[in-house]
Amino acid sequence: MKFRSCLTIAGIDNFGFSGIYNDLKTFRSLNCYGVAVITSIASQTNQNVKSIFPIPKKILEDQIHTILENFTIDATKIGMVYSKTAIEIIQKHRKDLGWIVLDPVLKSSSGKDLIQKNAITALYELLTRVNLITPNLPEILFLLNEKQTKQKYDLNELKEKSILFYEKFKTPVLLKGGHNLFENQVFDIFFDGKNIQIFKKPVLTKKNIRGTGCTLSSSIACYLAKKHSLPKAIQQSQKYLLKQIRKSEDFFNVKILLH
Repeated sequence: MKFRSCLTIAGIDNFGFSGIYNDLKTFRSLNCYGVAVITSIASQTNQNVKSIFPIPKKILEDQIHTILENFTIDATKIGMVYSKTAIEIIQKHRKDLGWIVLDPVLKSSSGKDLIQKNAITALYELLTRVNLITPNLPEILFLLNEKQTKQKYDLNELKEKSILFYEKFKTPVLLKGGHNLFENQVFDIFFDGKNIQIFKKPVLTKKNIRGTGCTLSSSIACYLAKKHSLPKAIQQSQKYLLKQIRKSEDFFNVKILLH
């Protein structure tokens, strides 16, 4: 079997709940060799982000150059880019990154901005150059320049948002439904410009779980690296994430995914 290399371009969460630490654990769990480009370092707790340090341009460039000189990247997961500089460097090397899954990390759960305002326009352009985008409901509304007008959206409305998103960016989208629960079900909606596919998951009793978005997007990258089709990679990743949630353990009153 051919050796598969996956790259994560994201920030560091010093608590290890999300970001690069989570991505690398996911890559290892799915038997892919993981390498990383660090875009920023966040000082945070399980409740809030205290500060963010963006990695300087020279170090960003050196990180990606050394990786691409020594590895053939089969797939890349992009998470918290934070700065316009990071996005510009990604764009420059995009053709060497294999399949690209972008998880648009925009705000922390406590409401802190995780991307600088001058980077938003550059992010919009990057969204048109990747293979899959995995927003949650608040993120897709932000990227569509819409306000959240109610607590819950029905399934047809979520489908409509996915279609509008594809029409705007011309990129397949997986709209994650964790912020929009239907009784005992969660619905994730995948639209690739032709077909809509709905992934239904049970709502588990575990609460305050962190890092699920990172795990989902990085596992999709792994399955794409292993030559699965995009719908199949998403399907496999849904199963993988559910398994990780079921075996997660409680630290600091937050459930940590164990890979």
